[in-house]
Amino acid sequence: MIVYKVLYKNEDGQLLSVIEAYDCPGGLRYLPNQRTYPSVGRIFAFRTLSAAQDWRRGDPVWEIWKAEGENPRARRAMVSLGAHKRSKLKREFRRFWKAGGRKSRYTRPTLSDTVTCSSIQLLELVE
Repeated sequence: MIVYKVLYKNEDGQLLSVIEAYDCPGGLRYLPNQRTYPSVGRIFAFRTLSAAQDWRRGDPVWEIWKAEGENPRARRAMVSLGAHKRSKLKREFRRFWKAGGRKSRYTRPTLSDTVTCSSIQLLELVE
């Protein structure tokens, strides 16, 4: 299924997942046209370009990529990245996936078109 992935491009030109930008377990680095698999849980993406744009809120630090998502599932909760010290965030991220990605004390709702995938392959830069 075609999905849209929001990524951070660091000063070295590496494409990083949001969680990698926060230096947490499960953070991923992506290469165009290569399949990426998560080390913990699943990979967050968006079903529509408009949902990815809404999440990014016009911030030029984030790039939006069109991607092929494998085994997409609707997702209604995610770990709140800004709510903890880094050490707590690492622990809560692992707990979140260990519990099957369910809502907990440290989660917040996702946008309606959020999905998680078992793997993602970046196809092309959209914006």
